[in-house]
Amino acid sequence: MILSQKVHLSFNDFANDLYGMDPSSGMPLSTTFKDPKFYPNWTMTLPVVMQQELTMRIDDAAFNGDYLSLYDSPVVFVNNELAKIYGLPSAAVDGFRKVTLDAGSTRLGLLGSAAMLAANGLPQRTSPTLRGRFVAEQLLCKTVPPPPDNVNLTALDMLPPGSSVRAVLEAHRKNPACAACHQLMDPIGLGLENFDSVGAYRSMENGAAVDATGDLDGVPFKDEASLSTALRNHPNAAACFVTKLYEHAQGRVPLGVDAPVLASLSKQFGDKGHRANQLLVDIVSSDAYRFVEIATK
Repeated sequence: MILSQKVHLSFNDFANDLYGMDPSSGMPLSTTFKDPKFYPNWTMTLPVVMQQELTMRIDDAAFNGDYLSLYDSPVVFVNNELAKIYGLPSAAVDGFRKVTLDAGSTRLGLLGSAAMLAANGLPQRTSPTLRGRFVAEQLLCKTVPPPPDNVNLTALDMLPPGSSVRAVLEAHRKNPACAACHQLMDPIGLGLENFDSVGAYRSMENGAAVDATGDLDGVPFKDEASLSTALRNHPNAAACFVTKLYEHAQGRVPLGVDAPVLASLSKQFGDKGHRANQLLVDIVSSDAYRFVEIATK
């Protein structure tokens, strides 16, 4: 079963939904817009190749080893158009190719992918809040409450010279009504500020040097690369992925009765080297998947 191409396609559908690339998600890559006045390198074909690269990354991680390597791997898949975004040389013959970034690269893994960065960016600027929310909810299974109806973000669109999104968000979090939610998102997303809303690297923002330092639940990071390493090693990263795949397979949100099953699957996932293809087998062969439990009074 696991060797069937249908399994690869099915897993890709799951990943597109998990990582917000599916048309039914709130901000799919296929409908992402960038203002050409701010991002002249944004083209109609760029989101297509970004999506294709993400698919290739996911398939490589899911069926060729440790799935958590998706979070901090230096391996990318690029054609000439995407290579420009990643600061890589063009090839004489265009086409997708597997490239390993240089040691010490500031771009690693899923968080450094153009697809994730662009899908969670806005038309005229980055959004540390959206990027941080993606990590918190989709990769660490945290619950982030929705924003209040009267939230005002216009200050972020009119930054004074020399100011930064970081400074504005830090001031925003001083409001107790905003702090609880934004504390779950902003510090993570600010670690990705070295990348603009298209996913290209930058060292300056609005005339000021980018500060991408922070910490992920107590683990400090200095940039996207070290944030990605902290994410891979986060105690919730593996269990969250197991929960998301189990939820997809069952077609429902896990219930309290599923806790022992999820704990067992998480242990198996770790013991077997975080192999996503093996996790698929473990899920569909489990009693929780194969049988329906009859509720009793």
